[in-house]
Amino acid sequence: MEDQIFILLLGIPIFIGTVFLSIGIGIGMNERNKKKCCTQPVMATVIKLVQRRTSSDVDIHDIATYSWFPVYQYEYNEKIYTRESYFGNSKKIYKEGQTLYLFINPKDPEKIYNSMDKQGLFAKIFIGIGIGLLAIGIIIFCLGKII
Repeated sequence: MEDQIFILLLGIPIFIGTVFLSIGIGIGMNERNKKKCCTQPVMATVIKLVQRRTSSDVDIHDIATYSWFPVYQYEYNEKIYTRESYFGNSKKIYKEGQTLYLFINPKDPEKIYNSMDKQGLFAKIFIGIGIGLLAIGIIIFCLGKII
């Protein structure tokens, strides 16, 4: 019975830590790829803000949260593009009519990168949580060997 509890105490933080670490690495790689491919700066206008429900089900309660996603319009090679950001914010950090620089992929102008998005911060947070949980798992493993 004690072995099962030990394995459970060891396995949970290692499993969850690995999931967080993997997600953080994936977010970081996605941002790095966007930075590498999206090299052409263009002036864009925020033409509207779309509010989306990003709820999460916790037990029997539905916790509703909302995020604001800017919709950008920009011109490249005499063609006008309209793209909604994949990255939303809980607060309206942009205003309709606001102009800003985006970076686009010159080979595929519909792919955009906004240096103001905080994907890098999210990657670091997920990686930090993942490393912390893995460290807890290792500490539990080491303590279990001592005891």
